[in-house]
Amino acid sequence: AFKGYIVVLTDARLDRYQNEWESKVIVMNPLPEHFLAEDGTQIRYSKSNASLKYKRFKTFILDYFNLDDRLDAVETIYYLDIDIMAANGLGRMFEELESKYGVLKPHEKRNDFLSRMYFFTPLSKEWPLQGGTFILERSTSRHCLELWRNEIDDFANTERGRDQDALAKVYNRIEFEEETQCELVRMENENYIALPTPRTFDSIDSLNYPTLIHISNSVFAKRIDEQKQSNLINDVLQLTKEEQESGKYGKAIVRVGDR
Repeated sequence: AFKGYIVVLTDARLDRYQNEWESKVIVMNPLPEHFLAEDGTQIRYSKSNASLKYKRFKTFILDYFNLDDRLDAVETIYYLDIDIMAANGLGRMFEELESKYGVLKPHEKRNDFLSRMYFFTPLSKEWPLQGGTFILERSTSRHCLELWRNEIDDFANTERGRDQDALAKVYNRIEFEEETQCELVRMENENYIALPTPRTFDSIDSLNYPTLIHISNSVFAKRIDEQKQSNLINDVLQLTKEEQESGKYGKAIVRVGDR
C-alpha cells in the first residue's frame, strides 16, 4: 500500500475537504502570484489556450512542496492530472519505475548535475511525451520545470493551447542540443498506464486493470459514452450501490455547446 503523502492543489475552498480524508492528504490552494507572468504582469490567454492558465500550475509543484514541513523529507514526487484514476496499487509501480529508470533516491547525488523529469509515452506521435503524469526529483527537476513554464507562457501569446506543445518544444531543444542542463526521460507505458480513446475504451481488461487509467477530459472523454465511463469508475473505485446512487461519483461530461 502507498504510505506517502498525497497533495491536492485545488481552487475550491479548503473547508470543503475537512474530515473527508486522513492526515496523509494535504490540500492546498494556488498562490496568487502563480497566476502572473515572471515579471508580475497579468498573462492574457485566448479562448483556445485558456487551459494553460491551470496547466501552468504543474510547473510550480516544487514551490508547493516547500510550503508544508511534513513534506521536507520527500525527494520523489509523482504528479497526476485530475482525470487519472488509480486502478491498482501504486507502490509496486513506483518501485519498478524508480528502479528501471534510475530515479534519484533521497540523499543520493549524481555526477552529471542534470535536471531530470520522467514522462510516459503519448498515443500520438505529434508529441514526444505525455504530460498528464510524470515523476519529479525534488533536488534536480526545478530547471526543467522552469523551461516548461517559459514555453507555456510563450504559447499564451499564440492560438495553440496545450501544455504538451510547450513540453515538446523543450524536448526538441534538448534533442538539438540547444538545451544541455535538462533531460526529459521517456518511460514505456507497459501496463502502468492506459490512455483509452473512443476506439479502445471497450478493450480495457477489467480482470487486469493497468495501474493508472487516464481518460483525458480535454480530448477523449466527450467522445466516449458517459454511462460507460461511469460504469468503469464505479468498478475501479469499487463503489457500493449507495455511493453510486449518491451522485457524488461518475462521469459528468461538459461539452462546449452546453456551457
